[in-house]
Amino acid sequence: MVTNKKLLIRTAILTTVVFAIGVVIGFSFDSLRSTSVLDNLQKSELDAQSFLVEQEFFNRLGTYDCTVAQSRLTQLSQQLGELGFYLVNFEEKNIFKQEEYDYLLRKYFLSEIRLYTLFTDLKETCDLSNPLILYFFSPQDSLSELQGKVLDVLVKKHPEVSVFSLNSNYQGELLLDNIKTYYTVTKTPTLIIDDTLKRDDFVDLEELEALISHSEA
Repeated sequence: MVTNKKLLIRTAILTTVVFAIGVVIGFSFDSLRSTSVLDNLQKSELDAQSFLVEQEFFNRLGTYDCTVAQSRLTQLSQQLGELGFYLVNFEEKNIFKQEEYDYLLRKYFLSEIRLYTLFTDLKETCDLSNPLILYFFSPQDSLSELQGKVLDVLVKKHPEVSVFSLNSNYQGELLLDNIKTYYTVTKTPTLIIDDTLKRDDFVDLEELEALISHSEA
């Protein structure tokens, strides 16, 4: 009996130690992931700043290269899209502390708006036909979720399309309220195509393709 009792105690201690080690390791990995997201956001921010400085430099010399500018912005858009994917996944797994997540989300939101502005300016400067879509959505909204899936398919079929997704319910940045007021966004999902065409209902893939084709014409 004594031997069995000692064995049970040792087993319980060992189980507790293994569990504790697992928690510590898990926390360390979570911390590394959040740090990685922040590092990537900072890199994206620096890349955007690099682009702006580059354009100012070449504008001064009178040698603005639209092809190079478009390539740089497309790369930035892809980086930001990947970061958005990781942020959503990590949020669902409750990896971030609340204050940490709020900070990362605000940086991501501001990076999106900055990139959208850069793309809009580039379209005007270089007379580009690449469609831009501002997508206002609400989390846990079935129509928003469906619209997001349609946009995912659209971008895969048409890589020249850039989509900027904005959580309409986000309260962490006053700028979002000003943007919603500017575009008169009152419901979700809402799409703003090339800064002019507004659709505040669900748009299927076929109609979206027709809209962007008209935009490119």
